[in-house]
Amino acid sequence: MGILAEIFSPLLPVSKGRKGAAEGEAAVIAAELALAKLAESRTKLQSDLGTAWDQRSALLDEDGTDAAIAEIDASRDRMHLELERLDRAEPKLLAALDGARAARQRAQWRRLLDDWNATVPHYVETMREANRIFLALAAIRERGQQLGFSTEVTHAFPMAPTMVHDIALLNGFEADVRRRVEDKPAALPQPPPPVRKVQPAEKVPPAPPGPLRTVRKPAGAGLPPDGHVSMRVMRNGYCPPDGEARELGEIVHLPPDMAKIAAANGAVEYAGEAR
Repeated sequence: MGILAEIFSPLLPVSKGRKGAAEGEAAVIAAELALAKLAESRTKLQSDLGTAWDQRSALLDEDGTDAAIAEIDASRDRMHLELERLDRAEPKLLAALDGARAARQRAQWRRLLDDWNATVPHYVETMREANRIFLALAAIRERGQQLGFSTEVTHAFPMAPTMVHDIALLNGFEADVRRRVEDKPAALPQPPPPVRKVQPAEKVPPAPPGPLRTVRKPAGAGLPPDGHVSMRVMRNGYCPPDGEARELGEIVHLPPDMAKIAAANGAVEYAGEAR
């Protein structure tokens, strides 16, 4: 077996064997092994060339025969030829290693996509069930307030926290995932650009804080306009449609639909009857 056949031999079984991530990993290992064998062979040849040169020099000093010197020269010529073969083979092995690493990365990305697409339906189903339970809790609180137990509800029924208070958000997420899978197949992300060393910037003192937002002081309850309901603010900084931030305990007048959403979010609670 020639030196190149021995070096390239680890690359041959990979294309016939495992598939997917396992094949990609095996191809990378095989290419790295082949490059390691090439480096080992090059080091040995360079060492042998040095030894042969020392032997040739000794024969010249000792007035050795022409046949002995010619034999060493022929051996050194063969070594130079082997080194030339190694130099020509190295770019091919480097290209094989780059291709194997790219294939491994593609296989890893496909595995991530498979895991994502398998997990999303469970997430959507779980969050829909959580949304149904959240709305049931909000309905109990609302029924208590409508029956005149506003104070009792506030103390006994804390508002359940949730990230999905609007089922439309969840439906939109599900549709977006489906669109990305069906209409725009995900491409393998490009590697980040090389990081350049940047000299640390001179420290700049922080800018002075901007003016504070004006917050309306708590107002009296009053009577709500027609088609509105009186709500008590339960979260500092809540902004009704007029855009002014309100303080905890302030009474605001909201349309029923908006009042229901704000109450479900825990921003306000019912403080009176609608008109």
